[in-house]
Amino acid sequence: MNYEDLLEEIKGKYPDKKDKILVCVAAGCAAMGSEKLLEELKNRFKDFEVKGVGCIGLCSNGPLIKIEPEGIILGEKDIDNIDLLEKEIVRLKSSQISISGNSFFDKQYKIALRNCGYIDPEH
Repeated sequence: MNYEDLLEEIKGKYPDKKDKILVCVAAGCAAMGSEKLLEELKNRFKDFEVKGVGCIGLCSNGPLIKIEPEGIILGEKDIDNIDLLEKEIVRLKSSQISISGNSFFDKQYKIALRNCGYIDPEH
């Protein structure tokens, strides 16, 4: 099964689900401007579900952004480089390459924090 087939299977099971851009708006990332970044991403990516979430887990590399369903985590992104970030997201979403993710997180198995980075702090 290739990447496109897998995405189609996922979309078949969850037809109402959109691609997501999750932006950490927890204290560390918020202090680095993630809320401005979130608003700008909402304006630029109308076809995506763009929302703020709690801590994604690597505060020292904030603000963090997670691209779903691929699970790609992008760090050290800010509003000053929004044009480059937009190009990077478009490239990642259109890429045929399978990306394993962030090696820092690949070795972890979260139990108590399994929903970290998915919870919308406003709901």
